[in-house]
Amino acid sequence: MERDRLVPVPTDLEKDLVEYISRFRMPSDPRALFTTEKGRMGYSYLRSFISRLGARVGIKGLHTHLFRHYYASELYRITGDIRLVQILVRHARIETTTIYEHLTTKEAVEKGKSAVEKLFRGGGDLMHDYQKTWEQHKTDGSTGI
Repeated sequence: MERDRLVPVPTDLEKDLVEYISRFRMPSDPRALFTTEKGRMGYSYLRSFISRLGARVGIKGLHTHLFRHYYASELYRITGDIRLVQILVRHARIETTTIYEHLTTKEAVEKGKSAVEKLFRGGGDLMHDYQKTWEQHKTDGSTGI
């Protein structure tokens, strides 16, 4: 038995989906979003369609799973909640979901590097203050605090 898949979507996208359903979706399978006259749109057809659409707008390599990957990665980046991502993308094991953490790790490294550069190269008087404290410590043994 197939279960319904509930996916939270922004209001604007919901409006677009309602319009798509009313204008283009074939009534051949009421449980499927993408349909043809004969039933559900097959994965290979949808994959080919998305690829051609991407090529038309200048996005090489666009494929259906890329949307899922983007959704999961951005959801994790914004919320930081890997369990929420696991539930929404319907992974049985949390280990499968952790592949979406890589972007946040990369961002953390970039932000950390940027912060360190600001601290030590003109993002304030931290180094100047540290140098003064060190000089005072060398002179009189105090902590300078």
